[in-house]
Amino acid sequence: MDAGSLNPLGFSWVKVFHRDEEMPDRNKRNYSKQPIEEKESYKWIEVAQKSKKEVLTEASTITFIEDREGDIYEQFVLIPDQRSHLIIRSRTTRNLTNGKSLYAEVDSTAVAGIYTIEVPTDKRKQQYKRKTVIELRYATCQIKCPAKINNKGYPESITVTCISVKETGNAPNLISWKLLTTHHVENFEQALQIVGW
Repeated sequence: MDAGSLNPLGFSWVKVFHRDEEMPDRNKRNYSKQPIEEKESYKWIEVAQKSKKEVLTEASTITFIEDREGDIYEQFVLIPDQRSHLIIRSRTTRNLTNGKSLYAEVDSTAVAGIYTIEVPTDKRKQQYKRKTVIELRYATCQIKCPAKINNKGYPESITVTCISVKETGNAPNLISWKLLTTHHVENFEQALQIVGW
């Protein structure tokens, strides 16, 4: 979609795959030691690479936005460049080069700003429509390369900005997201733009 108008433009690439019913489970395949190219999660990297190198070659800036399944260290190494960025909902905290954990680092920063949103009803979660206040924090961090892929030639660390989006109050199922981005974030307005996208 267009970043300014949010108008959908179409699909840049689509990956369709089918998991073989006879495929051994993760343990039998020794999944954690497989090269990223042999893992199902490679689909995130493959689609981004195909999009930016074969379809969106004339785009001045590209941002790939993904949910937690796209939170893969290798992707942060292979996809970003001067015109290609990532915004990914973090699935887990990570170790930083300063010895701290990612979530503890961003949660210890001062609130950069607050804003109000309307949360829709979702009866599956017993969540009812409400207006709520969101606290936004952010921190630029150096994430350490995970030990399980440390010997595969990846950089020892990557730089990302982690944005914490936390609902105040005591409603059930409070909103609490961590977004990782390669976009440069220096202030509340820029962080809020990432959340908006």
